[in-house]
Amino acid sequence: MNEEQCAGGIIFNPSHEVLVVCNKGLTWSFPKGHIENGEDIVTAAFREIKEETGLDKADLTLIKSVPSYSRPTFDPERGYDHDRNKTIHLFIFKASRTDVKPIDPDNTDARWVEPRVAEYILSNPGDILVFKKALSELPEIFS
Repeated sequence: MNEEQCAGGIIFNPSHEVLVVCNKGLTWSFPKGHIENGEDIVTAAFREIKEETGLDKADLTLIKSVPSYSRPTFDPERGYDHDRNKTIHLFIFKASRTDVKPIDPDNTDARWVEPRVAEYILSNPGDILVFKKALSELPEIFS
């Protein structure tokens, strides 16, 4: 089985909305993507967030990491690939600005949504479980 490593973020704005991105106009997730050779997890998370939302490292405050999780890779056009496993490393961030614009052409949209909305539009069950855990820590995140 092939193993892939990804990094990204669960990003909250000052109004406690969360940022979600649309991949290829088909699925909604948190901004995340592949870790490049020689790249550490945090650097990859910042790079992927910038590509998928336009938010730069200067716009983000890293709060904490969340437990990594694994699942089969998923392509919006082909579905799950059970021969390839993806381990996802996410971090919680606070954003200082709210204007977002994806740079990566595969990410057709990025938007801030209320947390209760995000739970329903996230396409992957793993993302939903991790997000619910992050929400349980929301008062700690913004204190």
